[in-house]
Amino acid sequence: MNDITEIIQASSPILIATCMTVVGWVLKQLALPNKWIPLALLILGALGYMGLEGWTYHNAILGGTIAGLGAVGGNQLLRQTLKKE
Repeated sequence: MNDITEIIQASSPILIATCMTVVGWVLKQLALPNKWIPLALLILGALGYMGLEGWTYHNAILGGTIAGLGAVGGNQLLRQTLKKE
């Protein structure tokens, strides 16, 4: 049973990064100015990660970092994959 708990805890950053990629795409489709999307993802990612892992300052920083890096990487992955040449 302990192994399952470790797997679930290890998957939180992946879950948050994936969700923030989707949220960033939705914000883009809603015509939110590009300059506000990273800030929105930072806040939502930090809150989401803290909701999963606990309400601490450390989790806020870690969640915001994961959300930012994951969303930007996910955005570029989608952009390059869907790019028409």
